[in-house]
Amino acid sequence: MAVIYWQLGSFTRPLPPGPWVRVTAGRVADTDAAGWDRGVRPGMAAGEIKWRYPEARLWPADSRQGPDLAAWLAGTAWAFRWDREAGCGWWEWPRLTGDRYRELVAVVVPARAARLAGGAAGHPWLARWVAEAGEQLGLPAWRGDGWVTFYLPPAVEAVWARRLPLIYVEAPAALHRQWADQGWRTAGEVPGLLPLPPRPLPPSAAVWERRYPLTEADRRQWGIRAPELARRVVAEALADHPAWTGWAVRWEGTALPPRRRHWSPSGDRRILAARLLTLLLPLPAGSPAGVGIGGQTGMPALGTAQQHWGWAPVARAPADPPPGAVRGRRLSRREQMLAYWDPWRGGDRR
Repeated sequence: MAVIYWQLGSFTRPLPPGPWVRVTAGRVADTDAAGWDRGVRPGMAAGEIKWRYPEARLWPADSRQGPDLAAWLAGTAWAFRWDREAGCGWWEWPRLTGDRYRELVAVVVPARAARLAGGAAGHPWLARWVAEAGEQLGLPAWRGDGWVTFYLPPAVEAVWARRLPLIYVEAPAALHRQWADQGWRTAGEVPGLLPLPPRPLPPSAAVWERRYPLTEADRRQWGIRAPELARRVVAEALADHPAWTGWAVRWEGTALPPRRRHWSPSGDRRILAARLLTLLLPLPAGSPAGVGIGGQTGMPALGTAQQHWGWAPVARAPADPPPGAVRGRRLSRREQMLAYWDPWRGGDRR
């Protein structure tokens, strides 16, 4: 599974006059071609503009003009986290290759943005670092007209993770202050931070659907044809996504409601085929002309916030500090109280 970090530029219309940079919430949202060539990138702190592009005029960003890739990513990526206003974010894609990646980029450039800078790695922190510093690091890249994406080969990822600057590590500000007090600048210098802790992206609810016509012979021998169809559908579905959570079967030519069910994510062919077979059997009466089979990669939305307690942050005792914490340091009263914070109440434990 590859994690890709994208930064898109020059997507606003109409363009402001003269040198310009659009800013939102203290971050760069977009810039013109000259600013892009000077290193101004979406998501960058607005304070960097005066050093990289001092003659640029700052304009407020309009979120309605940004490239809304959420709908496209939901149907393409396995998981994603996209900031529309800033024009940057992460997404995951299984079995990424150069040719397939160029096909995906062609959907975005130049239709949604004139320029794209990206990085691909096995971890979101590494992907962003590769995107922003790939040229200086001398990493291999996929290039095209108006876009470039540097990638980190999996074989050397563990070595490069030790060189990851701590500014790319998503951690509480207090933890970053501890690292700065110790003089640590890279992930390899922080005890307990490697291997990098997993940072999964929110799974997308991508929906995949195919239609299969049924003949009279299929209906007569449905007990034999149904397992064959289930294995065929699973093979086609796994070619697009590595794991699936739900199936839906719709019988064409009948007034019957669709058969639907969700399970935990799985990428095992036998398990997925067995799950689908429970919906394909038995064949309903009425001689359906065909069957429509749909798959879903994301879990269904739960009704209330309390139902999300299983995914809420788990309270930890003060004796179990987060990865990279300085051991032996006396915890503050606030940190002790937050260690026992009830996850049902929500809130930010940092």
